[in-house]
Amino acid sequence: MKPIHIQRARVHNLKNIDISIPKNKVTVATGVSGSGKSSLMFDIVFEEGRREYLQSIGMFDGLEEERKFDRISGIGPTVAVQQSIVRQSNPRSTVGTRTHIWNLLSLLYSSEGQLICSECDALIERGVICHKCGNEEERLEIGFFSYNHANGMCMTCSGRGAYYHVNMEKLVPNERTTVREIFHSIEVTPGIGRVVERNLKSYMDMPYSQLPEEVKDEVINGHYTNNSANQSFCLSRILQIRHNKGEYLQGLYELIECPECDGYRVGEKARRVLIHGKQIGEVGKMTLVEVKAFFESTLQQRRFSQSGTNLIEDVMSKTSSLTKARLGHLSLYREMSSLSGGEIQRLFLHAHLESKMESLIYILDEPTVGLHESEKAELLKSIRALKEIGNTVIVVEHDKSTIEMADHIIDIGPKAGVEGGEVVYEGSYAGLLQCEHSLTG
Repeated sequence: MKPIHIQRARVHNLKNIDISIPKNKVTVATGVSGSGKSSLMFDIVFEEGRREYLQSIGMFDGLEEERKFDRISGIGPTVAVQQSIVRQSNPRSTVGTRTHIWNLLSLLYSSEGQLICSECDALIERGVICHKCGNEEERLEIGFFSYNHANGMCMTCSGRGAYYHVNMEKLVPNERTTVREIFHSIEVTPGIGRVVERNLKSYMDMPYSQLPEEVKDEVINGHYTNNSANQSFCLSRILQIRHNKGEYLQGLYELIECPECDGYRVGEKARRVLIHGKQIGEVGKMTLVEVKAFFESTLQQRRFSQSGTNLIEDVMSKTSSLTKARLGHLSLYREMSSLSGGEIQRLFLHAHLESKMESLIYILDEPTVGLHESEKAELLKSIRALKEIGNTVIVVEHDKSTIEMADHIIDIGPKAGVEGGEVVYEGSYAGLLQCEHSLTG
């Protein structure tokens, strides 16, 4: 099969190098930090594969930046996950939504969940008619079980299960504390102070405890004008800005569990539908290991329709394979933005192995980061499995066991920065150990 061939690669510190990367192999690009291996694999191979694919389907405008190489051939559609992508994840994306397990659970609860009677609070064991009072309930549509759907989310926390709260007990130590003293205590800038004074006018020197309720709300939450999406300067906005900058706020601005839904994210209607005694939000707080055990027990205790049984078996299969990938400690509600680089790449590998797509070029950025030696084996199996189903896998990595399992090794160096950017070695692991010029070897 024709390899990926690049002539005169010269982005960043790469020194007009020529390189061939074999297809349908696992290639590890290694070298000291700053040697140029990421520049080669991400800035050239990934970006060019992505650009050519998007251009072929009419989604690229054709404008080109400064040329990073003279010629490239053998390239195909590329898929990459870099460590920086972890911080760019949608804040509403969780392990449950990313793995599609939440979709399966929503279907299951919608079609097979046991309802709690809205009239007498009795559990309706079968069907939708309460045996105790005769009340007939309606089954909820799937959207009612989604915390990202308007029908399903808890409206108090907008489906997040928690929200940031201004701690007024700390800001108002006694009944004499004035509005001006509150804003002075959080050290607002003179400019913001003038805006606040203009908005609150005659209330600035009044004790906060004596303010009308609507003015207290204005002090804490501000307001939105009709022609602007911006919140006026208030305690929550000012403290949020400082929190986002990473400032330590000494408990003045705290993340608290939503008191309306108890952190379960979904609305009251969804919380009144049970499977094996648990509503869907309780399952969301479970780890993947606990979810698998819960549904194993559920299948033993209750009969389901064939479609319900199939949904449960799909959930158990997904949680089992994710546990094998050393992700069993994650809960379904764990936000993607909070995962480590290694965790997000293992989730990524799991998703692509399940899709069974082939003829792609995968580029991974140090997927073993944060793993104990004993945990790497399953990850490396997944990487090789991507190759076995017909893909090319390129791993940018320092890890010895990853380098050792590679079909092909490219060592960039010999050192970092201006002393790097050259191909020190290409070939097998055994050859790398014999290469006198390779620091990696």
